[in-house]
Amino acid sequence: MKIIQVSYSLTSGGGERFIVDLSNQLSKNINYEILLLTIVDDTPSTNRHYLSELSPRVKYYNLKAKSGLSLKSFYRILIFLKKNKPDVVHIHCSSLLFYIPSLFLRNTKFILTLHSLAKLCLNFKAQKYLDKFFFKNNFIQPVTISKECHNSYVELYNLNNDTTIVNGRSQLHITTNLVKVKQEIESYKKSTNDKIFVHIARYHPVKNQQLLFKVFDSLSQNFQEFQLIIIGSGFEKCNGIPNNPHIHVLGEKKNVGDYLYYSDYFVLTSLVEGLPLSLLEAMSFGVIPITTPAGGIKDVIQNNINGFISPTFDEKDFLATIIRAINHSINKADIIKEYKEKYSMETCSLRYQNIYSK
Repeated sequence: MKIIQVSYSLTSGGGERFIVDLSNQLSKNINYEILLLTIVDDTPSTNRHYLSELSPRVKYYNLKAKSGLSLKSFYRILIFLKKNKPDVVHIHCSSLLFYIPSLFLRNTKFILTLHSLAKLCLNFKAQKYLDKFFFKNNFIQPVTISKECHNSYVELYNLNNDTTIVNGRSQLHITTNLVKVKQEIESYKKSTNDKIFVHIARYHPVKNQQLLFKVFDSLSQNFQEFQLIIIGSGFEKCNGIPNNPHIHVLGEKKNVGDYLYYSDYFVLTSLVEGLPLSLLEAMSFGVIPITTPAGGIKDVIQNNINGFISPTFDEKDFLATIIRAINHSINKADIIKEYKEKYSMETCSLRYQNIYSK
């Protein structure tokens, strides 16, 4: 079976990370030929951030388009698909690009994963009606990634024909920098009892990092035994980072697993989420999640059992949730076990293979 995974690019991001993971896992099946197609010109290194992590078993192609939704993109995709004659095209970008191919290449199965709430996957309002035609008539099979995303799909399209497949994530590996990371974290600590909190996300309004800063700045006024480590790009553009010795903004890191290995809690303050891969990465190391009640997170975290969810996005509620987490014990081994059973890429890949073969 020939399967093409399609993305705009391999820039640094959760969706792109997922595509590389899924492609690598699928390529282990000797009955599959896996191609990964990116659309936007990958000459800039930022557009091929994850390319070095792609398995040599996966064939990589780039269309060198100037933008994801240009006329040349439509044309080049159609020509590429006609030339390669895939059995399955798995789309991780806009459905618009695949309307025409799905109409004419009837021997190919088209699958679209909506990596967020349905309405956030639209490029313009009228796209809703176009999408509904292609989803309803089985030209493109929609996949949602959480119960929350499924509900948003049903509400937006008034259809109930999607398949829900929860995101998976390959186990992160520790690197040869592990000892240096340990020394770095120890240098931040003021006490051996300091709890290590880690936040992993790019700087963006939807990630709601202003809440993160305010809450941990407030926490330090009454509780001193903690350090907050922030990993992600774009924070050089942020004006709201408090001058607080407990808060450390490190920028983007390739060896995130090393930091998770030495962390106690994973903190996420997002306003909107599908199902964040960073959450699954944290769980794979047994790091205890503390989050806002955003999107598909509520389908993963059971309050006080495998993590902690604030009842609202309010600053006082989130601070109270952090304090509750500090005073409550959760077995890290149980979190790791749950990750392996429900959220590993092996499990996720098998669910997609089931759709491919139908």
